[in-house]
Amino acid sequence: MYILTNNNVVSISGEVIEAGRWENDPYMDTYRIKNGDIYQYAVITGFELHQVDSLPDDFEPRKYLYTEADGFTINPYWNEEPEPQEQLYTLDQAANLLAQEVSNE
Repeated sequence: MYILTNNNVVSISGEVIEAGRWENDPYMDTYRIKNGDIYQYAVITGFELHQVDSLPDDFEPRKYLYTEADGFTINPYWNEEPEPQEQLYTLDQAANLLAQEVSNE
């Protein structure tokens, strides 16, 4: 198991992480992160690669810090409150919602 950290914050984890130039952008050095059959790519600049035995059971990106000396520790800036999801509406839906708000006033 591998992780990528940025200022000790664990940003990405993967079964395999390799550095190189890949078909998605043959002109830029990137990390290729493999999880199952899914590949992700991350620009190498700013990340440090670490091999770890396992991840914490409740692992989520940015929830943990990682250093070789301390291993995984909770990120003091981690917010367990989910970020609000932006709701997208069609123009008709938005017009109907606005009309409802106006009629309720």
